Amino acid sequence: MTPHELVALKKFGGSIVVGLPPSILAAIDLREGDRVVMECLPPRRLLLTKEGPQLRPTDFLELEIDLLEKKKILINSDLEYKTYQFNKNMPEDEGMHDASIAQAILYSLVRERNRIDVEIAEKRLALYEIQAGPVGTPAKSESAPRAEDQAELVLDNKPSVNAAGKSNLSQLLDEFESTVKRKADKRFAQLLRKEILASNPPQLTGSTRYRLSKWCHTGGAYRGGMVVARRISEELFGRVIDRG
Repeated sequence: MTPHELVALKKFGGSIVVGLPPSILAAIDLREGDRVVMECLPPRRLLLTKEGPQLRPTDFLELEIDLLEKKKILINSDLEYKTYQFNKNMPEDEGMHDASIAQAILYSLVRERNRIDVEIAEKRLALYEIQAGPVGTPAKSESAPRAEDQAELVLDNKPSVNAAGKSNLSQLLDEFESTVKRKADKRFAQLLRKEILASNPPQLTGSTRYRLSKWCHTGGAYRGGMVVARRISEELFGRVIDRG
């Protein structure tokens, strides 16, 4: 039997307090700290509803996936039933007595099943992204690089050359310009010479460095230029720079 209690209202500050007796609390397992939703039902009723457990986003997605899986089972069952009617020439459902309409109905069910498959896959992807982070997000390093390591990385990316190296570079640049054939490549060779030899240390722009890196990783008809470009890179950076 549902417990009923008559309680008196008390004023506390600017509010009215309703004291809930133990019989009411025990019936719905209401405890201190629990949250309740209060609804006014005029003219004389006040409804208190204990707040239920909050669903996590992953819980809701899992429920949606489960529902879609059940919808897919239902479609498969309907498809099998209608296919049986069609094959046995025993039309029961509307439209199955006409072969052309029946085939359209069957194709429609297959299409709907495929659509649900796509929706399930999208939900699973969303679930994965919540649990593991967005797809393609690189893992964060557990510790930041040391200051000296960062300095080494910066220095590694800047060209450096002494007087003897400049002489070698001048010869290599001459060889590179004579090796390349196209006008655009010869203009690049001249630009490379200007940026390398005009200042100390050499001041290569980002685009020039990028084009040099492409020459270091080419081949075929351009193999001769690649060999010289790699020697230029080694003279400047102490290594063959990566492409890009």
